[in-house]
Amino acid sequence: MSADTTVSPDGGPAIVAGSPAPPSRQHRWWKARTDIRFATLTMAVLASSVVALTTVFLSLPATEQLNDGQVNPCLRGVAARVASLPTGYDQATTGTYLMQQCLRPFFAAQATTVGVGLAGQIGLAGLLYALHPWWLTRRRRLVPLPADRNADVLADLAMLARQAGLPHQPTWLLAPYAATHGGQAFGLPRRRRVALDVGLLVRFDTDRPGFRAVIRHELAHLRNRDVDQAYLTIAIWWSFALVALAPFVVLSLFPDLLRRPFPAALLQIGDDPGRLTHRLVTVLVLAAVVYLARNAILRSRETHADVVAAESDSDGALPRLVAALPWPRTPARRRVALPAWGGRSRYGTHPSPAERARTLTDTGRLARMGGWEMAGIGLTAGLALRGVSLLGGNLLGSRFFAMTLVALPVTTMLTAILATAVSRDPAATRRRMLLLPAALGAGVAASGPLSMGTIETSVTGVVGEDVGVGVGAFALSTVLLLIGLTLTAAWVWSVQHGQAGRLGVRQRRAIVVSAVAVSAPLLALWYWMSFTGGIVVSFRPGAPDPGWAIGWYAAVADWTGLTLMFRTQVMQTPITPAGMVLLWAVPTVVLRWWRRDERPTGLRRTLLVGLGAGLAVTAVGAGLPFAARAALPVEILHAPANMEWDASLGFVQVYHNVYTAVAVLGQAVAAGIVAAGRTRLRPVFVPVAVCTTAVLATLGLYVSRAVSSCVGLIGVQQNTLAQPCDGRLLLLDGYIGFNFHSIISWGAIAAVLAALVGAAARALFNVRADTTPEAVVTRHPGRPTIAALGLLALLAMSAAAAEAPSLYQYWKPKPPPAVPDLDPPVVDPCVIGAWREVVHETDLAPFGSLRYRFTGAGTTQTYRADGTVILDYGAGVTYTATADGHRVALTVTGQITARYQIRDGAIAYYDGAANGTEVWSLDGATQGTNSPDSSVSLSPDRYHCAGDTLIQSSANDDKSYRIELHRVVD
Repeated sequence: MSADTTVSPDGGPAIVAGSPAPPSRQHRWWKARTDIRFATLTMAVLASSVVALTTVFLSLPATEQLNDGQVNPCLRGVAARVASLPTGYDQATTGTYLMQQCLRPFFAAQATTVGVGLAGQIGLAGLLYALHPWWLTRRRRLVPLPADRNADVLADLAMLARQAGLPHQPTWLLAPYAATHGGQAFGLPRRRRVALDVGLLVRFDTDRPGFRAVIRHELAHLRNRDVDQAYLTIAIWWSFALVALAPFVVLSLFPDLLRRPFPAALLQIGDDPGRLTHRLVTVLVLAAVVYLARNAILRSRETHADVVAAESDSDGALPRLVAALPWPRTPARRRVALPAWGGRSRYGTHPSPAERARTLTDTGRLARMGGWEMAGIGLTAGLALRGVSLLGGNLLGSRFFAMTLVALPVTTMLTAILATAVSRDPAATRRRMLLLPAALGAGVAASGPLSMGTIETSVTGVVGEDVGVGVGAFALSTVLLLIGLTLTAAWVWSVQHGQAGRLGVRQRRAIVVSAVAVSAPLLALWYWMSFTGGIVVSFRPGAPDPGWAIGWYAAVADWTGLTLMFRTQVMQTPITPAGMVLLWAVPTVVLRWWRRDERPTGLRRTLLVGLGAGLAVTAVGAGLPFAARAALPVEILHAPANMEWDASLGFVQVYHNVYTAVAVLGQAVAAGIVAAGRTRLRPVFVPVAVCTTAVLATLGLYVSRAVSSCVGLIGVQQNTLAQPCDGRLLLLDGYIGFNFHSIISWGAIAAVLAALVGAAARALFNVRADTTPEAVVTRHPGRPTIAALGLLALLAMSAAAAEAPSLYQYWKPKPPPAVPDLDPPVVDPCVIGAWREVVHETDLAPFGSLRYRFTGAGTTQTYRADGTVILDYGAGVTYTATADGHRVALTVTGQITARYQIRDGAIAYYDGAANGTEVWSLDGATQGTNSPDSSVSLSPDRYHCAGDTLIQSSANDDKSYRIELHRVVD
């Protein structure tokens, strides 16, 4: 290579010196990795600063005055105000809204304090960055390189700057008191500077290639535009330590320092020792994450500069100089070297000479992301999410909306980093493909216990973080996260290895975008559900009405009616059906499966497996009506006319749940068979099989409905206009979208488990997938297969689109409840006194949702003039009913105390507290004993008081109970 030319990093034609060399895609990715590390540092600082500045806010005297003078009195008055609402208002919703209104000044002040603190922190970081040229010049006593005695040096430096493609020449400075042989690039934009140690000038005469190698390294920093990031990183660290970290530690130790006189505030350390230790350990971990992120940026810029400088180093001087560097490094101001530390090159500010030499030999190391780096990205992103999203949610009064709004960009970034890391490493092994999502998931999961909200919920004002939902919930949530991220990486790796040739840039980009489009919304939803604990919440409907006495039928109804909150939330989005289509439609386009010589083995077989599973589900669904008619009595198939239904789990719902379970089983079987096949495209083919089965199973539901009508299952056609055995029952209706979402959302969960089992079974039998490029099918025409895929995509997306209006109604923000201006409650002297029940009739549902009328008497209700009421059950009051020929009894003991208000002819209760037991019995045999919580809610009463008689009934006009009381005369 001549001295006045340089070679393109892509191995292309030489570029004349002085013209800027366009960065290759590889260089852009190396620069992007540094940008990712800088974003990691920013997120770590943001997360830690929000926590630290919130602690400062809680220690301010103004915060104490705000709580005592405005927030706490407002919260104490919410219960009384809700109790005074007229009939027809949702007291729970209105109460939550009123509490949010009370807390709004607190959260607004918190956001202001945190915002001012962050602004000050950013301002200080900017000031430190702007002053770094002055500080370095003063500390190192730099002077301009003398031109009269160094004309040949300056000419050589100018030539090297032109070769580097810099648009502007830097200012060359001399460090006259540095005897070493190094240099240092620094300075502000358009005012870049490069300092040369005096020992480096000596090398100009004794080792010209070595001199040029050092200068090329420093100029590479300017070409890579990493000087600003390096000194901004250092400035951010010091700003964080001064503005956030130091005040947090001091105020954690002495929380009254700003509110009490100075000497007295130091006499008492805040919090109990265990809690204080947890707080300090947590913030030290956060500070360590910030520090390690800072050092990672400084290390990566050095290796990147080495690689860029080596491209113009025709003499091979740079590897020689790197190998001769002393290690461990000893700063000039330190006379004695510290003992060598094995992790210094991995966690310090500079890589070791051995690490730099390995990178020069294998530049692909710069493109590969390691497990520790991925874990750090997940940890910092999770910490930033928890701090910022919760703060925004409290401020806006809608935690779900704000947390999701913040979470979606962060989860998009995380999944994009993961998918890009996998796609840019085509030679990655399966082990490495599993390592990256595991490390990322471990980092995100670890942000929960390390979040300050797990120590003190008062920091955020909201209860319900990971610490509040238990270790089991945290473990299950982590497992789900790891499975989801692993599936994302496996899908990208599968498509990446799905054809013999190397994928182009646009193809890789399409793969990454598709993986992000499917995974990022699910990860955001996972974050919200795991944060609130809803990801482990499940409900089972219990025994059906009627039919609860038939053991096997009750068990079937109970288990097929299982509801998972996470699945329910996912079902209310188009992610599952649209994502299933994307997972195989994008590879179809990217890998050009419409061409005969590009179609992989197994695609046609996968469609046939899905077709067979879907037809099998339809056949079973057609046979279910005959089985139900033969196995169940007529009183279950036909609801009695004298029964009251309230969201009952009747035969219609049980039948639908059973069919859905059969469809889910069919999808699981299809996924397991495909995953057990000998193909590396399992993550692509499994969605094809699941989609095919789900579409056919949804159509089969209408076949089953028509057959049910023909065999006389009246319950199935109660809500239809068609006559028995009418062909119109086969036509799709407005519930097609709901049915498809229900089937495929459950099927996706079952398919993941079945696919893992199928893949494990394949490995167990030691029949591994071929590591060579996939064979192609040449004996079957491709058009029918591609046409089937197109039809499948059309049907699936049409069913998903049909549910779009319903999904919009579910997710759109609800307007705040209207709260009327309330007049003082009316005092009715008639109700004051003690009353004994002589008639008590109430509707209860002891075995499910079917209600029965219970009767009893004996409770004493005492209304006092001070607004309190006591319900005294004494040694026990029994209420009985007859249910399907059985005697059911409820015996209540103890007392309930509450406060009451009278408005608009109704008695409203609040602040209820119970002390007693409830015992259920069936035909005299005890079935269960309940001890009500100390807090209890009483429904409002519509009342009529005349003399010594008081009549109470439901204020909601549902006639669910009637109570007659007579005044107790002393």
